[in-house]
Amino acid sequence: MLISYQKGELTAGQILKIMRREILEMNQTEYAILVGISRRTLCALEQDQGSPTLAVFNAAFRPFGLQAGLITAL
Repeated sequence: MLISYQKGELTAGQILKIMRREILEMNQTEYAILVGISRRTLCALEQDQGSPTLAVFNAAFRPFGLQAGLITAL
């Protein structure tokens, strides 16, 4: 997934949705409660809408051991 993200084939929101569904097998409501954000905010993140704060973005990816950072371009 990281390579697909670096190539621009997947967005952060798409990756979050894939991991939430396929790894944790959770719906949006369950996952939003787990990470402490609203389901509406999670929905916006997964659709790459809005301008989430860094804290919200990191909270959404925390269950996977991920956080926002810089990566090298391909």
